[in-house]
Amino acid sequence: MRKIAGYLTKNRSEKDQKIAQSTHENEYIKPRKTFWRNSKQLLKFSLRLYVMNICISPLHGIFADIQFIFYQVHQLL
Repeated sequence: MRKIAGYLTKNRSEKDQKIAQSTHENEYIKPRKTFWRNSKQLLKFSLRLYVMNICISPLHGIFADIQFIFYQVHQLL
């Protein structure tokens, strides 16, 4: 037996050991590679939004006005 994310599991066969897996709290098993790729994408996206918010915040009023104008034009079409 071995322990993965706090759960005791049976030893895997040779083939299964090559497929790394990660166990989530809801016991949904997802390939570890995909889990980390999704985590990195989420982190990069969050960081990008954070940086954009800091850079744009002084111009927020201008962008809000432009967005409002585009919204009004879209309603007319």
